[in-house]
Amino acid sequence: MTNKSLRKRIHRQVIAACGFNTYRAVILSGIASTKWPESRMTGKLRKEKQKRLLLFLEKDNKNIIQKYKNCPAEKEKNTGPVWIFWWQGEEKAPEVVKKCIANVRSFVKNRTVCVVDEKNYADFVNLPEIFLERLKRGEMSLTHLSDVMRFYLLRDFGGLWMDASMFLCREIPDFVWNAPFYSVRAEDKSNNEFVSGSRWVIGLMGGSKNNLLFRVMVDFFESYWTNNSCVIDYMMTDYALALAYRNIPAVREMVDKLPFQNTKIYVLGGVGNEEFDKAELERLSKDTFVFRFSWKNSYIEKLPGERLTWYGYFSHLEGAK
Repeated sequence: MTNKSLRKRIHRQVIAACGFNTYRAVILSGIASTKWPESRMTGKLRKEKQKRLLLFLEKDNKNIIQKYKNCPAEKEKNTGPVWIFWWQGEEKAPEVVKKCIANVRSFVKNRTVCVVDEKNYADFVNLPEIFLERLKRGEMSLTHLSDVMRFYLLRDFGGLWMDASMFLCREIPDFVWNAPFYSVRAEDKSNNEFVSGSRWVIGLMGGSKNNLLFRVMVDFFESYWTNNSCVIDYMMTDYALALAYRNIPAVREMVDKLPFQNTKIYVLGGVGNEEFDKAELERLSKDTFVFRFSWKNSYIEKLPGERLTWYGYFSHLEGAK
């Protein structure tokens, strides 16, 4: 289904479900349009958009919900590797990504760190051709291919997916590996800026092999991309996770069991070129063991007077040998 026809279909369903006045509100909120990121919307319009997109996806994925809604909660520990994705290959990655990968390797002692790329992904997963066809046609971005790839890898092997621009400040805690499902969870559930509600972060997510949630997500992506040639929303993966959370009790149980942690994961990416502050790092790292920078930013390691920046500190930080 093309972008235009997908939007028309959504619009018809919204009118049928909630009437023309709500339809107008949803249109104003930019439903099914990546031109209107949720961070630019008012709270009321954002909630309306999220509500209607979830209703649309629930109606479109009834079979998947029915298939998994009575499955039991997972209990197995996570024995898989750390997964990092860079399609062009590690050797062609930006410097910040190379530094992040080296940092992760130094802190991860008893597990393999697998860097997945265009040349080796088939060694790990048997990805249906539809995804690569969508990518070649320009209908799917590499960002959304990586969203698909992580859930195939996690389903088949378990492990921990880390976005390629993350630095560790210490070893990954045992609770990450001891739980059947792991992701970042912030304390502030009232934050409605994004549909995740601060319950998870797709850039840092893991769990046991064949985990229920990962199976749900693989089924969702196969169904969605077989029938559509564009994303319904840039944050579609978060919407699919929210769909599972809302409708499958065992998924909700796994997510709600997550401890509050890594609440400061995003605070350093925008200040990477500012002077490093040891006392501030001690404060931030009380509940946070990983910090996300951005491969799109240009970082420097030192300021005048040989003063380290935040990026400079992390780019040379290594685990004990």
